[in-house]
Amino acid sequence: MAFLGQHTRRLVGLGGSMRDQSRSRAGLRTALEMAQTRGFEVELLDVRELNLPIYVPYLPIEQYPADAQANIRRLMDTVRRADAMVWASPTYHGAVSGIFKNTVDYFEYLGDDMLPYLHGIPVGLMACNDPVTNASMVMMVAELKGWPAPTQITLGRVHFDEQLNLIDERIKRKMGQMMDELWEFKK
Repeated sequence: MAFLGQHTRRLVGLGGSMRDQSRSRAGLRTALEMAQTRGFEVELLDVRELNLPIYVPYLPIEQYPADAQANIRRLMDTVRRADAMVWASPTYHGAVSGIFKNTVDYFEYLGDDMLPYLHGIPVGLMACNDPVTNASMVMMVAELKGWPAPTQITLGRVHFDEQLNLIDERIKRKMGQMMDELWEFKK
């Protein structure tokens, strides 16, 4: 829906979990569908599919295992093209999951960009089971020079049916509000 002379607005969803039936991934997919209805071009970066090795500080990408290098580059290239992001993580011991944190640690490769890390990119946040996880993600976004969207969502088992369809209308409205905030944000 970009107007002539404007670039397409890209929203990148980052998250999921190692579970086959991941509520954080299901919530992220719903958010991306809502973003598309608002005009965003969307892409999902599922942490399970990326399957990144443990991040090693200062290790050049070329020194990671060959099968991981393409996914590391895909992560970096996709984040660099993002106009907005949505992050979704389950809560593990009061914080984001290890696989989610490990994926975000790779953002260190963005630190030397002309606009480093997430410089001014708005990020919507969704946590499963505990709102304290949103607070830890707010700190992560701030450290990466991004902008945490004001509306944050905490998802629970009761918000989904057995097929992991989001069924809670209040949460859907809140998610729509978050998508509107991400769409309206101006750098």
